[in-house]
Formats: sequence, structure tokens, C-alpha cells
Amino acid sequence: MLIKYFLDKKRLLLIGAAAAVLIIVIIVVAVTVSGKDKDVSVEKLVKSIKKENIRDNAEYFSELPHPAGGQRNLDLGSEIKKRWESYKFDDVFNNDYEVLLSLPTDESYIKYKNKVQYKPENSEEFIAPFNAFAKNGNVVGQVVYVNYGTVEDFVELNRFKR
Repeated sequence: MLIKYFLDKKRLLLIGAAAAVLIIVIIVVAVTVSGKDKDVSVEKLVKSIKKENIRDNAEYFSELPHPAGGQRNLDLGSEIKKRWESYKFDDVFNNDYEVLLSLPTDESYIKYKNKVQYKPENSEEFIAPFNAFAKNGNVVGQVVYVNYGTVEDFVELNRFKR
């Protein structure tokens, strides 16, 4: 039941909005506590929070694919670091992490009824859909309709197992 509670779309939107407000509060507190130039930094931060800025930042940060470990991911991290330093945050730094994620290959395709239906070409501007946390390999199986993919949909699907 707990999973069903959190999968409700309205609750997800409320949780997301609450998280955004919490992040802004944390940033304002962090800037206020930092000491030097705190009035200027808080004022600069508050003035920068505009719907146009949010839209522009969302477009900038999602403009191109940025898989973990890729050059675009590193560039975006550097841009965030630069912006935080301009807000006078204390002790801004990058961490290096060793991650084990699968990436799509050029052999990715969707085949249905022995015919290739979709074969994406990966590029700097497009990465084929993939599950980054899955084991490498080929997925073979029947196409199954699962409605919205909710817990209830999968429970219903299990009733029809052969």
C-alpha cells in the first residue's frame, strides 16, 4: 500500500514541489551562513529565482544527452560549480566517482515478428532509450501491455500467468 500511496501522480507532484522548496531554503541558509558578502549573495540568489531562469536552466541542462561519465556530464558539473562559486558558496568542489552503468551500443534495436522495427543511431544529440542499471545483454520476450505500469497493473498481469 505504501508504494501505491507514493505512485499517485498528485502526490508525486507535491513531493517534487516540496523538494524544490526545500532545496531553495537550504541554498538560502547556506549562503546566509557563509559570512562574507552574505547580503550580496542572498540578494543575487533571490533575484535569480525567476520562472524564465528556471525554464532557461531546464532547457540548458537537458538540451543534450549527458550520461554519467560522459564529457557533457562533466561540462554540466563544471557549469554548476562555476555558478555556485559565483553565489559565494563555501568550499565548492567536484568529486570523482567510479560508476558501473551500462550504455547503449550501436547494436541496439527493437525486433518484432522477426523484423527490425526500430534501430536508433546513437550520436552526441541522441542516445537510444536504455536501462542504465541493467546487466548488459539482449532482452528477448513477448510484448506485453501493462496499462500504466502501476503495482496494481502488474498484480493483474500476474493473474493471467500461464
